[in-house]
Amino acid sequence: KIVSRLITIMIATNENLILESILTDNSWKLYKFLTALSQNTTLITHAGFINTHNIVVAHTNTVKHKAGDEYAYDKTSYKILFEAQGLKLGYFVFTIQKQPIIKITEKTFIANLILMSIAGLFSFLIANIFMHKLLKRLDIVTLNAKAIAKHEWDKIMPCPTEGNDEITELINTTESLMYDIKHSIEEIEEQKNFYQHILKSIDSLIVICDKKMRLLYQNDHALAECILEKNKQKITESLLSTLMFNIKHRNTSFFIPLSCSLPDTKEEQSVLVN
Repeated sequence: KIVSRLITIMIATNENLILESILTDNSWKLYKFLTALSQNTTLITHAGFINTHNIVVAHTNTVKHKAGDEYAYDKTSYKILFEAQGLKLGYFVFTIQKQPIIKITEKTFIANLILMSIAGLFSFLIANIFMHKLLKRLDIVTLNAKAIAKHEWDKIMPCPTEGNDEITELINTTESLMYDIKHSIEEIEEQKNFYQHILKSIDSLIVICDKKMRLLYQNDHALAECILEKNKQKITESLLSTLMFNIKHRNTSFFIPLSCSLPDTKEEQSVLVN
């Protein structure tokens, strides 16, 4: 069926050539067509054309089937009717080499298998290269994030960007965010150092606490030793009690006696709270 379908297509494609050869009795041109037809596939060993009276017009096996002889059929012979405008002009006859379907498709299967293997290997290499570049860029983003967390600005590395895909956009956004964070932290550090420098230059004792009176900041002052616990994490209980009493009674300015003295005097001191 495969061979018959193939032959039918080739005959239909060259119908004008065949018709001209038959009507002009040009056996040589018909012979060349039959030769090309038999060489088109390994399944056809010989091809020929006979008229409606079973007489050979042309045949590729000129030894067994000579022109003008009556065509002798055998078990491997097949014929296809050729007609034009409803008129039967003869038959194409073929000697077909029968093969199992496995042998027919063996070469095609092997060729397709090789092509699929090459395509699979090529796809794997492309995917491997792509993933390597992608992971390399994402590793740089991770290392940069760790460097920012540790304020190690000199370890921030530029991320190579390629193309205009979602990954590149993510990397660009992340990198821009990193530098924004870096600049913000640097500004905060500068402001912190600036205000600390001012606070250290003030002669008065400055203590900053939260709402629960937990110590947030104190400047470098001798009285700090007198009002803070030894671990310097909170105000002493006695001082805290006095503070809370005055705050509760809305006293905006008051003195608190200290239990210690300044290094340059042994007299007990009091601190004015505003």
